[in-house]
Amino acid sequence: MTITIEIKNKVAKIILKDGGKVLDELVFPDEYRISKELLPGIESLLRKNSLEAADIEKVDVETDLGETFTSRRIAEATANAFNWDLRKASV
Repeated sequence: MTITIEIKNKVAKIILKDGGKVLDELVFPDEYRISKELLPGIESLLRKNSLEAADIEKVDVETDLGETFTSRRIAEATANAFNWDLRKASV
């Protein structure tokens, strides 16, 4: 099970996948709210699908934003922190 944080065409999505199959997604029509919506959105998506953070193997980021955009940095920092915690928990 993976989560993809997608920011494309000024729309942010949190996508829950099992293999290549999309199980559920949460859409934020305004990428600029990602700093307030991302973590609560991930929590909501997990809860809605009766999952816990430990059920997620990896968090990825897909974006069409350049590296200097704050929304991209927030998404990447969140994914990196989540993936770091997953590695730490598996040791």
